[in-house]
Amino acid sequence: FSVVNAGTAGNITLQWAQWTPAAVNTTVHDGSYLNAYRVRGADYAEVYYTDDGSINKGDIVALSGNGVSQVEKTSSPYDAKAIWIISTKPGIVVGEADGSWKAVIVWLAGRVPVKVTTKNGEIRPGDYITSSDIPWVGMKANEPGRVIGKALTTYVWAEIGTVMVFIENTFYDGIDEIEYSNYISSWTNSIWSSSLSRFSFMV
Repeated sequence: FSVVNAGTAGNITLQWAQWTPAAVNTTVHDGSYLNAYRVRGADYAEVYYTDDGSINKGDIVALSGNGVSQVEKTSSPYDAKAIWIISTKPGIVVGEADGSWKAVIVWLAGRVPVKVTTKNGEIRPGDYITSSDIPWVGMKANEPGRVIGKALTTYVWAEIGTVMVFIENTFYDGIDEIEYSNYISSWTNSIWSSSLSRFSFMV
């Protein structure tokens, strides 16, 4: 299969199914296209573009405002423009050539390692992760704001490290789930106590 990339011609071998290197001849008609993907990796990703050559795997990125698919590193806590994270080993990649400069693979769904700091507290499984004031580095979210996902692993050290994160690009209301559960339980008990007191008084 002959291809041309950046003006240089070359050949590639297509393997149509795993472990079947000796495939029959295939005719590719004019106007046909090929979708290629691999079934390894734990996330579904999309191609974006950036003029920042230092962006790397595990970095948190935000929309730059310079185009539909242009991104830059995050640099503020709870960055409202933060979208996702640069993928490490994507399972499936989609996208279009609608940007400029360097192409980067941004994850859309699944799980991926993310660079984090503990400046906002130790990170435990279930904690929401948001952007921090350290460029491209995430932290635990403990107040309302934009988050990129939930931690699947623990990180408790002072230096910058990584946690596995499950993507959930959403808005965090700042209420811890355990705290919320305790509040609901307390509120329910209060209602029951109040109702029983009124009932006893009426009797």
